[in-house]
Amino acid sequence: MEKGKIHSSNKKIIAVIGPTASGKTSLAIEIAKKFDGELINTDSRQIYKYMDIGTAKGEVKVIKNKEFKIKNKYQISKPKIEKLDVYELEGAVIHLINIVKPDEVLTLAQYQKLAYAVIEDIIERGKLPILVGGTGLYIDAITKGYKIPRVSPDPILRNELERKSMEELGVILDNINSQAYKRLNESDKANKRRLIRLVEVAKAGKKILKAKERPNFNVLYIQPKRSREELYEIINKRAKIIVDSGLIGEVKSLIQKRYEFTKPAMSAISYPIVRSYLDGKINKDELIEQFAQGDRNYARRQVTWFKRYDAVEVSGKKEASKVVRRFLRNIY
Repeated sequence: MEKGKIHSSNKKIIAVIGPTASGKTSLAIEIAKKFDGELINTDSRQIYKYMDIGTAKGEVKVIKNKEFKIKNKYQISKPKIEKLDVYELEGAVIHLINIVKPDEVLTLAQYQKLAYAVIEDIIERGKLPILVGGTGLYIDAITKGYKIPRVSPDPILRNELERKSMEELGVILDNINSQAYKRLNESDKANKRRLIRLVEVAKAGKKILKAKERPNFNVLYIQPKRSREELYEIINKRAKIIVDSGLIGEVKSLIQKRYEFTKPAMSAISYPIVRSYLDGKINKDELIEQFAQGDRNYARRQVTWFKRYDAVEVSGKKEASKVVRRFLRNIY
């Protein structure tokens, strides 16, 4: 095992990025094992408890007696978060999984705060922080040091906006803050949750997301190399595997726990489709096909988002190891 040798004066982190089903998690796990690293989840759906199969968390397990106690300056009051469970995924340590319940709201600013706490702790212990996940906004909040406006969630406004289409939300944002609307890429415009939050912030009269001139970290972005045809084939096969491995039962369990589909957590691609199946509107084959189609659409938006990054594409774990080693030795 190679040591990352990361110190507070040398804040290097790895960000393994890419669309859903591209193989970024297995790649990140391999890097963590080889370079004495720990993973930080940057998937906005995997922060929710009880939502494991539909969000493709994998076989995550709580590491007993390894709770992470958050320093006072990073603690959150609502929801109250003063400590976090630490998890293991295929032999690697992973953080920021299962943080809140499906009916709780964790804002981008709160997520960023928790991520900074975890990264600081990992660096202080001389290990290598490795971001892994497909939510570009989470990755940007960490790596670009976004100054995020502090605007509390407005449940009444959110309820009202949930009933709007993506196009209507875009018009609303354009009318309130045309500059913010013009900065949106196609991925942003297709992300309802993102649009609702931007409207919420804009209505409060705050500036929307500004990156620091000097980001907190020296970041290496790595992305698995996949053709679109290859990616779509993996997505199609994975959809059936996920449905057959208990997705329907997971959704039934969430319904029994009285988590409503109006909550942001329940708006993930797979969950509303399963609801249609449970309501008798589609059969199982249609469920699998719609799930795969939703993931293909999501992957296409992610590909668009990640084109903005200066990422090193790698064909496999061996090539990734060479790239990381060069980065840690200051060759890049």
